[in-house]
Amino acid sequence: MNKQQYQQKRIQYIQELFELNPDLFDHRLVPDIRPKGSNRVVATLPLNHHEIYGETVLFINEKLDENGNIERYNYGWEYSQRERRMGRSELSVKKNIKTHHIV
Repeated sequence: MNKQQYQQKRIQYIQELFELNPDLFDHRLVPDIRPKGSNRVVATLPLNHHEIYGETVLFINEKLDENGNIERYNYGWEYSQRERRMGRSELSVKKNIKTHHIV
């Protein structure tokens, strides 16, 4: 397989992950799953409404090596930007959880 085929295989896997988990993901919204460059896959999967944090997403950024293995990754639970754009420092729910509990 070449890099593009590995990317497409990973995109299909993430799409299946989204489709097979309706208890976790909001199927009323469309996920954004796409290749980025020649060796990355990025995705934004809408999560079901959270009673404290509201509309959130699972953000995925994976870098694949020549054999299709995940070389580096970043997964994040973030606020959705569907209704309001935010700066990078405001997006992370985890950071806000820590701030919320410290105060």
